[in-house]
Amino acid sequence: MTDLSSEWFYDSILLKYPSVVFKYRSWFDHINPDIIPDGNDLIQLKQWQIALMIQAQIKVEKSTNENLS
Repeated sequence: MTDLSSEWFYDSILLKYPSVVFKYRSWFDHINPDIIPDGNDLIQLKQWQIALMIQAQIKVEKSTNENLS
């Protein structure tokens, strides 16, 4: 298995196992979760979904840290 499709990687790994996304969140620093992709490119749409997951996780982490302080 030398080649994996990008779509398979997003569907079978990243969207199924969010812990991978949160560990490697820097992979998605270039994605702006505030701008919805046009929908023609499935990979861009999947990247946007992941950016939203990361944004939500960051908000939870900030909230937790503020409550602990």
